[in-house]
Amino acid sequence: MHGLDRAAAPSAAKAKEMLDEIGGSWWNVYIGGPSSGGSGWTPALLEEYKAHGIRRFLLTYVGRQDKQVHLLTANQGRKDGVDACQIAARFGYHEGTPICLDLEQRTFEAASSGSLDYVCGWCDAVRAQGLRPGLYANRPALVAVASRANRPDWVWVASWIGHSVDPGLHPHRIRHLDDGLWSEAGQRAWQYAGAFKENGVLKACRVGGFDVDINVADSECLAGEAGPPQPKLPSHLEEDDMFTFSSPGQPTFFVAGGRAVGLNELSDLQAIQAALKPAPLPDLALDADTFQAFVRAFRAD
Repeated sequence: MHGLDRAAAPSAAKAKEMLDEIGGSWWNVYIGGPSSGGSGWTPALLEEYKAHGIRRFLLTYVGRQDKQVHLLTANQGRKDGVDACQIAARFGYHEGTPICLDLEQRTFEAASSGSLDYVCGWCDAVRAQGLRPGLYANRPALVAVASRANRPDWVWVASWIGHSVDPGLHPHRIRHLDDGLWSEAGQRAWQYAGAFKENGVLKACRVGGFDVDINVADSECLAGEAGPPQPKLPSHLEEDDMFTFSSPGQPTFFVAGGRAVGLNELSDLQAIQAALKPAPLPDLALDADTFQAFVRAFRAD
């Protein structure tokens, strides 16, 4: 899947026109970060993009770079990973969403070990929040981080080889990068076209009259439709767990762990009973105080 990225966000209509020009389907979105140079990327703009038929995005957080070498630590990476997930949530993206950290080549060259510590700390925090951490970087940084146990789940490889769209390119066939690194489906994106010098002459990469970078990516590296967060069940529940609650003399309700109805209000129990019609449970003789006592006992289990 081909897509575009640039620091300044184009209008929704222009963004769709540019994608159509290259046969693309997605845009990179600079959601924020302490070193982000992106501008105009807001949740409201993404809603406009969706209204124009653009439904896939690569979400990028620009973390600490070479001007903050003293902050390139695993601990700071974890803090910034939490920040990245909080920003993603404001855009409507939650568990399961791929999100990418930008590591510039100059930063890796300035502090190679520290930058990788920072990257891996960031990845740890993003995973802990339930999102999929990725890394945008050049080949040397990617090769170096590949040996780390807490490396990114997927990568966005910066490796320019041209200045225009090439529909025949594939993210799992990147020149000078070992095919065995992040080799599974859903683990690669490739920024393959941009503005750079050839034989001492700067050649532009433009689409729709705008300077851009052109990319190709596995679909699993892209965020889809955003939505509200999914509720989480308590971590100790299993699919086949069964919990029952009885008032004196008769059972009042039951709920299976992995398919539990949220236990927040007395009305939840009444909803369970209603859902069982035409064979309801015995009449509930349950007041709010009794219900709260059950919840306290349930949580203490």
